[in-house]
Amino acid sequence: MNRTKLTAVIFAFMLSPLVITFSAFGIPDVPPDVVYIDEPYDYPTKPGTDAWRALTHTLDAKIEASQIPEDILHALTTRALVETVLDYPLLGNMWAFDSLKTGFDSVLSYFNGLQELANREDAVEHLAAFIDEVKASGILDADEIAPENYSVFSRYADATVIIAEIEKLRM
Repeated sequence: MNRTKLTAVIFAFMLSPLVITFSAFGIPDVPPDVVYIDEPYDYPTKPGTDAWRALTHTLDAKIEASQIPEDILHALTTRALVETVLDYPLLGNMWAFDSLKTGFDSVLSYFNGLQELANREDAVEHLAAFIDEVKASGILDADEIAPENYSVFSRYADATVIIAEIEKLRM
């Protein structure tokens, strides 16, 4: 074996523990041109704003205004996507049906963020982590939910429904 090949073999042997270590910690092979976004998407049009009020009074206009741009959607980490979905201005529509399954399916049919989340392998894990954070905060331990915690409680309730429905989809 010539010196160049011997050097390459020794170098590869020395790097193998690093490759094993990185794969054991779940560090994915990321294409060099992909930039991941670890902050939730900030919807440009939100309920209560003039821009939201300016939308026609149809659901379709609000749905269109609340979609996540595709390039951002696919770049969001699952943690950021969970926060983005829980911030979705029309997520409350999930509760407006005779059953939560029907409501979930309805929102799933028109919201690209929920569609993306339902397809992520680690979605349930990240939703469960959010639920655990809320439980650890003690907000749920009170006899009554304080008004300043209504949005946290609402997001908690939404997350529990989303987990259950994603699990059903995977059966």
